[in-house]
Amino acid sequence: MKLAGFGLFVAGLTVASWYAAYIPEGTGSERIGNFFASVGLQFGLGFAAMLAGVAMARLGKKREDPATVSEGATSDAAGAMKQVKLIADRLAELTEGEELTAERVAAQSDQLAAKVDLILSEEVPVFLDARPEIIERYGLETFAELIGHFAVMERATARAWSAITDQAWDEVPPSLARAQAAIVRALEVARGATPS
Repeated sequence: MKLAGFGLFVAGLTVASWYAAYIPEGTGSERIGNFFASVGLQFGLGFAAMLAGVAMARLGKKREDPATVSEGATSDAAGAMKQVKLIADRLAELTEGEELTAERVAAQSDQLAAKVDLILSEEVPVFLDARPEIIERYGLETFAELIGHFAVMERATARAWSAITDQAWDEVPPSLARAQAAIVRALEVARGATPS
């Protein structure tokens, strides 16, 4: 039904645009009257076919096994919320326990860079890819608050990675501390989120 709706939309667009290009004689309202007298019916039918095609395509999209679609959205959104917890745990491993000092960063720079890179390249995209499902499941207000904290965490983590690669060891601990604080706030939002 989606494809049929798209086909009807394209056919309607083609017909409507053919007749919309017609230039009638006259000026002002006379010209408008002449347009509708000459090609108004054909243009109207093409325009109506476009609207019907859009309606069919949307209806077809909704009818595509709605149970599967909504279950997928729920699991993707729930999985994304679990991803926030996973990222929080990974950052906690880096920042908690033995104090993270510039000297320790310098001594463990390769391992630290690999762990930070894992968060940025593997963990963060899982959450970001589920944005539409999170909005659909939890609402735009919850998503806006969540993504604000998440973005702060991502920027601070990326800054820590850059500092490691640039050997700016002193910048790494405060950047990771900011990232940890931001993901904890995001985690609080995720825990308090209720489906809308």
